[in-house]
Amino acid sequence: MRHSLYSTTTLRLWTLKGEKRLYELLAEMGLPLVQCRQKYCGMDISLRNELQSLLESKAEKYGLDNLLFASFSTSQGFRSKFSAMDYVYATLALLETTDKEKTPTDAFLDVTDGLTISKLVVMEKGLECSKQQLEAIYRQMQTFLDMNQVISAGPFLYATVIEGTPDARFFAAPHCLSLLARFTLRAHVAVSRSKKSRSLPLIITTPDVRSPEPNTCLVCGIPPTSEESPRNFFGKAFEQAANKTGSKAELEFFDTNIIRLSVDDRSKFFDALISLLS
Repeated sequence: MRHSLYSTTTLRLWTLKGEKRLYELLAEMGLPLVQCRQKYCGMDISLRNELQSLLESKAEKYGLDNLLFASFSTSQGFRSKFSAMDYVYATLALLETTDKEKTPTDAFLDVTDGLTISKLVVMEKGLECSKQQLEAIYRQMQTFLDMNQVISAGPFLYATVIEGTPDARFFAAPHCLSLLARFTLRAHVAVSRSKKSRSLPLIITTPDVRSPEPNTCLVCGIPPTSEESPRNFFGKAFEQAANKTGSKAELEFFDTNIIRLSVDDRSKFFDALISLLS
């Protein structure tokens, strides 16, 4: 629950008050901390069987109405169950591995192995990698908020992962960077005193430590939390800003709202974005 986007931002778990509310929730559910700190498969079976009903009974009080959702699951023998969401997170983590010895081809082959029911050990490895990603995202999001590093540029908010940040190796990948952006924006809106923050999109930049080219960064833009449509206008805006300023930009990602940019061009690129989106 600590590293889930929904529960983290709803309970504001990066604050002392939010941490206290989490412990209160667990106490009211009758879950000992010793059990909560174990892997799910290692918990007492009686607690596991009652967990869903316990969560449902306390969800409304803590504003967690959407904590549970319908899904599919699979299991083999007495091994842990895997939900469809587990597969999504594990697969993406395997594809965006931080292991420098693995090529993109190796990562893809790991994913194909992990989708085979007889090789659940690969999927378990993917889940562990996913947990590391989420922990890194949580730490960076907390840093952004604690250091007031989410800044308003007028038509949008922006935040920058500082060069040399230990977790930057995770964020130099499209999916993980997008997750960081979503976590950061929702958390910022949850604590911001400005009502306008709900209507502002967010742009995050991070050093592209995985790129063979030096002095490059990734730029990711996401729509405001008040925007219910899945449309994302940043792809076109990034392209126009790059063309207008002559910035050295690579628009090679599947998601057009993510680009690779020369750090030297970042300032003028952002100035052009402010002009375009104002």
